[in-house]
Amino acid sequence: MRASRMLRWLLPPALAATVAVLPVSAQSMVGWGATAGLTRATLVGGFPDLIQDVGGSVNPRYGISVGGYVLFAMGDQLWFRPELAITQKGYRVPGENGVRRRELDMTNAELGAYARRTFPLSSLQGWVGAGPVLSLNLSANGVVGENEIDVSDEIVGSDFGIGLEAGVNHDRMGFGLRYVLGLRDITESSDPDESAKNRGLLLVVSYAIR
Repeated sequence: MRASRMLRWLLPPALAATVAVLPVSAQSMVGWGATAGLTRATLVGGFPDLIQDVGGSVNPRYGISVGGYVLFAMGDQLWFRPELAITQKGYRVPGENGVRRRELDMTNAELGAYARRTFPLSSLQGWVGAGPVLSLNLSANGVVGENEIDVSDEIVGSDFGIGLEAGVNHDRMGFGLRYVLGLRDITESSDPDESAKNRGLLLVVSYAIR
């Protein structure tokens, strides 16, 4: 399924579920659990474009994500799943072709509000989902050349994006792939050549404790 079609199909129930969960009673909560995953994070925007224009390359930063979730039943095949996770983000610019080595390591607290549609898939339960993601920056450290620097003052405190996901459940285990599209320039600079937005791909495993 193409991302644009997936958004048109899932965002209305995702937004509806986000609004509806406010008055939802605790009786509609059907479970909770833990998540862990591997992340592939990078940036797009004026700064990555500038690096590539001068002969450099912008490579992803690989990291981890750990967190938890609660699950609400919103219908026969519609679920609302808020999640809170600590996730590593950033990028890598190798020192080559006359470009100085640059690295950015960010640690973010991410709150996602996902609506999911489930469907039978052989002996498994398949699902697709979408929802808004609020990300709060906890730390930001950089490398320029051989020097390590704290760049927290150069990174905005929060980011907002949209997450798209798909996967399968088997008993208490869940396996999924998630793509988070950051919508905000995360730099404090007003120079468009220094702008950057987060992009993240996450391979996540969840375990239903209840």
